[in-house]
Amino acid sequence: MVPDACSGECDNGEAAGTTLPDVEVAVDDGDVFLVDEEYEFEHEGQIDEGEGGPSSTSHVGF
Repeated sequence: MVPDACSGECDNGEAAGTTLPDVEVAVDDGDVFLVDEEYEFEHEGQIDEGEGGPSSTSHVGF
């Protein structure tokens, strides 16, 4: 899956035709913080093997 960084639209793979969900964030002195109460921050960095994450990775550039 390679979503469009601006629209969140996914155009290939199993997620084709779907859109990434919007999340509320706040920016303070260049740092970005998740402030959306529907989501919870889990960890920094990639998902390690055996953590139940996806079998492939996607890289989105902004």
